[in-house]
Amino acid sequence: MNKLGSEFFKPIDGFERGVVGGATWRQVLMMLGIFLGAGLSTLIIVLGLPDILMYVMLLVTIPPSAIYGLKKDETLKELLRFKLTQQERSYMTDNEMEDTRGNFTQAKGVHEWNDETL
Repeated sequence: MNKLGSEFFKPIDGFERGVVGGATWRQVLMMLGIFLGAGLSTLIIVLGLPDILMYVMLLVTIPPSAIYGLKKDETLKELLRFKLTQQERSYMTDNEMEDTRGNFTQAKGVHEWNDETL
């Protein structure tokens, strides 16, 4: 979380070029993961295996490939690193502050004019 500079202007070096039809490598791997998960789940249904196996196969293949393909892995990694790293933060509190209530009211017997000049 110690990033300097703007989040909006990322370096040009980080730009990913399209490989297949304008899709990047991440997107190609995401599509392969989705097709692999769908194909394996179809094969499980055709072979008559238990449905729980199909659900486990879909859970194991599709979410990780989607997270990687949509670049959410970088955000997730940064969030987990921030949450799991022990950090020391200092906060400014007003526990040591003096009570200033009534500082702007005049004390009794004090006037704004000087009696000696009248």
